[in-house]
Amino acid sequence: MRKKRKLVIQTHHINYLPERTVNVYVGEHFLLTRMSWRNNVSEGFLEALEQYIKDNRFRAKKLVKEIKK
Repeated sequence: MRKKRKLVIQTHHINYLPERTVNVYVGEHFLLTRMSWRNNVSEGFLEALEQYIKDNRFRAKKLVKEIKK
């Protein structure tokens, strides 16, 4: 039987000035970071992201990052 992985939550900076952060899963953090490195973005890519958001909005969970003691 496969062991269930613990979902790891990380804080991602949306903006630095003013500082604005969100809590996301580690895999999402990886994707957001890689996307921020891109200089060229197509309209088709943005349209596909908008559709992804529409199709998955109902699955979104509010994440609270636990503070380690």
